[in-house]
Amino acid sequence: MASTTATHTLGDLIVRPSQPDDAPAVAPTIATVGGFDVTLVVASAAVESLLLLLAMRGTVALPLALVLHVAVVATLAVFLLRRRREGHDLTAPLLALLAVMASGPIGALAMLPALLAMRRPTIPSGLLAQWYERISLSTSIETETWLADRVAANRTIDVAATSPLSFADVMQSGSLEERQRALGLVARSFHPSYLPMLAIALDSEEPVIRVQAAAVAARVRPRLATDAQAWSGEAEAIAGGGSRVDAYRVARLLRDLDLACNSGLLDKPVEEAARKVAARLTRTLDVHALLLARPRSAADVALLDALETRLMAHARFDALRMLRKRRRLADRGWTRLRRLPVSADAGKLRHRRCTKHRVRRLRGSPAA
Repeated sequence: MASTTATHTLGDLIVRPSQPDDAPAVAPTIATVGGFDVTLVVASAAVESLLLLLAMRGTVALPLALVLHVAVVATLAVFLLRRRREGHDLTAPLLALLAVMASGPIGALAMLPALLAMRRPTIPSGLLAQWYERISLSTSIETETWLADRVAANRTIDVAATSPLSFADVMQSGSLEERQRALGLVARSFHPSYLPMLAIALDSEEPVIRVQAAAVAARVRPRLATDAQAWSGEAEAIAGGGSRVDAYRVARLLRDLDLACNSGLLDKPVEEAARKVAARLTRTLDVHALLLARPRSAADVALLDALETRLMAHARFDALRMLRKRRRLADRGWTRLRRLPVSADAGKLRHRRCTKHRVRRLRGSPAA
């Protein structure tokens, strides 16, 4: 069954309480009134009416009646604080407290029809919802209208223009304003891929760029240390387990660990731990168990190329050859590889047959 995605505007959230999308449609009420609130108001009305009757007959002195009235109000206040700690709606108990405190039995009796009125469902106002959408700037615009406005304002990408410069090129040959904007973007939306560009900025000839790059490095350094520890834990889990993992996930993880270790922004213990776990993952990586899908972009191809370079650097040539075979198969649509169980005796027999075949071919005799 297809799932339905509901879009809530600010007006909807103010008019009705938040509910799950699959919850039954229930009209919200003005306030939440429970049986405890009704019982409390009825008891207050009975006690206040009895005090008023006894005071009018002279059975209870007026100062004592006032003291008892204050005791009733204090009891209502205690129950109000209790309801607040429990996280309940305070509309009914707060109004009851104010009514009884100001008017005594008359206020308590007036609260009974007020409680019934609070249980009525609210009628959402479409005009009010539209007003909330307008003042919150949450009005939706059709996609066609939005695209037409951007084209008319010349704010779309010119497909005939040249490709934009990379961050490294901007930091090396861009203007001062462009380099400052690039560093501001790094500070706002940090990503490990920005670390090489940040290193170039730290070695810039412009003092302003070096100062700003140092400030950006100080800002992102705690987050980089936290991310590096998280990546190390994830790499340790992949290296220790035998489950199938995504090849792009492994390549991206190793790339981020290398960038973090080579950035010079990590403390020595964190850097050494990250290098060790990255090397262990490279040595124990099972290329056969990788889930390798067809690359969807040039970035995916670059990730796999970096993984091949890392395997080559660690002298894992068998894994390198297998990864290249897996990539050729993935380009044809074969994304998973299943290994057939082969016993040790079968492996020895196959090796013996291959050796006999090779000897016969060298002697010139036909292979039987």
